[in-house]
Amino acid sequence: MIGVDNTETGASVPQMETFTFETITLDKQGTIIQTRAHQAGHFVEVLPGDVTLAMVAIPAGRFLMGSRTGIGYDDERPQHSVSVPAFFMSQCPVTQAQWEAVMRWTPPYRCKGVNRPVDRVNWHNAVAFCERLSELTGRVYCLPAEAEWEYACRAGT
Repeated sequence: MIGVDNTETGASVPQMETFTFETITLDKQGTIIQTRAHQAGHFVEVLPGDVTLAMVAIPAGRFLMGSRTGIGYDDERPQHSVSVPAFFMSQCPVTQAQWEAVMRWTPPYRCKGVNRPVDRVNWHNAVAFCERLSELTGRVYCLPAEAEWEYACRAGT
């Protein structure tokens, strides 16, 4: 997943469209106890070779980050309140087609397929992808911070 931060450059965000999605809440047994419909804005970057990358608007908010006492690892506690400003995050993990369109080289994938997630790249490669994508689009792309990642994954739950 990647994010976009234009606070430094002031680059404009392309025309956004709205899409509808659902979030579900599960109980401890994994049974669905609630389904809620939501809407979000998104824009699409067109990469070389007409490959697309959808970026979703994540609204600002607060959430409890980390694990409750007695759950999870020591470095996940204490659970604490975190404020997250609005940001954009890729709708899906970066695909092999997106990687190849931006980087112009192919890592040795475990399972090949243009719509499969890119794998076998290290942190330095991921940062280089964001830098190259930033050059191509004029917007600042970066890896999401841990708080952004967790906030987006929780989807308001």
